[in-house]
Amino acid sequence: LTGYPYLEEFGVSENNLIGRDGCESLGTIFRSSALYLKEVVLCGNDFDDEDLQTLATALTNATTLQSLWLSSNRSIAAAGLRTLSQLFSSASACPVETLHIE
Repeated sequence: LTGYPYLEEFGVSENNLIGRDGCESLGTIFRSSALYLKEVVLCGNDFDDEDLQTLATALTNATTLQSLWLSSNRSIAAAGLRTLSQLFSSASACPVETLHIE
């Protein structure tokens, strides 16, 4: 993805094969300051709280992100939601305007 710096939307949905290694790889991509992502769609990937922690850490540098889709990741529990809350309330907060999570 770093070869596409003006990519604004990224989506990987309904792919239960992503797993922890995939989250770490996505985290590496999202940490790139060369990306201008506005929307990330990661629905139905069976992410759990630890996966979400990995993604949230990477998204702290996503200064252009406006919309985050995490619907249908049924393994996300209270700890994962706290991670998101911390991400959005920190001083260097990711500027997400819309969070989709069910």
